[in-house]
Amino acid sequence: MEECTDFLGYPVYNPLEDCSWLEQATNIGMPLEKKDEHISLHWNGTPKRELTDLSISSGYRLDSARLQMRITFHCREEKLYSTSYFRQAGSRATYHIEEYPMANGNTAMLVTGEEDEARYFSTEAFFVQEGLFYSLNFVGEKEDPEAVRAMLEKVLAVF
Repeated sequence: MEECTDFLGYPVYNPLEDCSWLEQATNIGMPLEKKDEHISLHWNGTPKRELTDLSISSGYRLDSARLQMRITFHCREEKLYSTSYFRQAGSRATYHIEEYPMANGNTAMLVTGEEDEARYFSTEAFFVQEGLFYSLNFVGEKEDPEAVRAMLEKVLAVF
């Protein structure tokens, strides 16, 4: 994470890197192998080659649950959104939205999909802190949504 901050020239807050109870994983939350990357940096832009945003993705695991975190710096004034809402276009998925008070006084928006056909249980948390947009995707076994919720609460408590 320090290398990304140095490269960007902008401080990026990620307290998860210091959590000894989290296992570092690939940037999509799968177990690390020697060839995999724990952190990745992404640039997005327009067809006219105008930069729209920069984001840093990192992945973690806690028991059977996994977490993908994306920290985004928006370079243009646009609505903030997650592409996750559009992944299941045309499906019968419904979403439960909840405001979650964080220990630092911030509020995270939690979005949980309620789809019978899903193979996994997933909740996403969104919040803005120090000018950066944080998107955390928590995924676990469909039969154990309590493990995903426990990870979510433990992770959000460190911000």
